[in-house]
Amino acid sequence: RSDSRTRARRAAGAMGETQPAKIAKYLLKGYCLLNDYCPKGNSVPLVRSREGVLICCCSDPTCKYSEENAAQASSGRATAKAAVSQSPVSSTGAIAGSPKELGGAFAPQTRSLASAPAVAGASGSGARASSEVEITLQGAAFRFGCVRLAAGSSHRVQLLGASFAAKVRIGYGASACLETEGLRAALGAECRRLHERVLLPGNIQLSRAAGQVVVACSGGGRFELPEIDIVVLPDLAGSGSAEGLASLLAERLLGSSDAMAGLAGAAAWMEVSVADGAGEEASVRRSFLTEGRA
Repeated sequence: RSDSRTRARRAAGAMGETQPAKIAKYLLKGYCLLNDYCPKGNSVPLVRSREGVLICCCSDPTCKYSEENAAQASSGRATAKAAVSQSPVSSTGAIAGSPKELGGAFAPQTRSLASAPAVAGASGSGARASSEVEITLQGAAFRFGCVRLAAGSSHRVQLLGASFAAKVRIGYGASACLETEGLRAALGAECRRLHERVLLPGNIQLSRAAGQVVVACSGGGRFELPEIDIVVLPDLAGSGSAEGLASLLAERLLGSSDAMAGLAGAAAWMEVSVADGAGEEASVRRSFLTEGRA
């Protein structure tokens, strides 16, 4: 059985994708992760499509639920045959147990994208136009998809697929000289660090052995995933919701000397926002002005 697991992991590595990365892509397409595992003993959980097709990402062609066999079994269903998509669909179920509210400059503010005010790249009118310019950094480089371990709509701990988009807004004096290359690079690196990873809350109980991470859940269920694909979140990020990720990115960027080098002495404030696929956006703003000037 151990040899079978080793062969499956080597096969997955040869294909350029690990098993958790494959599972994550299925979850982002709307598949459901099951507590049933590979019938060949590879300790890989099965996923199920909306049409009921079972798929195993063990990379073992002899498994009856392998991706190849599942594609043949569902040849008449176009959605099941598209194994990897660049347009992930996020889970829209309510998530219980959001991270505790943070005080001070890092308190996230959640708002609907539909009602969010438009952000101009540079302001040229209005009361503040004569003294302040605003710029927004956003784009494809700041998008990421991941899998979160959190309570789903049924209040059971589940692996939930999600997609996020990050952006940074900066306000600075019209006469100031602002350099954003370092900030862009740092934000892109943070998004890549989270992309196609499984995010675990920092307070979760887990064990590590032979490169694997085992998470035991109440009710007897458990998840076993390669440690290389795991990101354990700090407490301020909670379970990886938009609020928690906005707080995490803000702390990481503010703690990066390379990211902040181009803003020193020029920026009046910086706001880090994270939006999820359900249309909710959370923002964390940090003022660089003194209390007397704010």
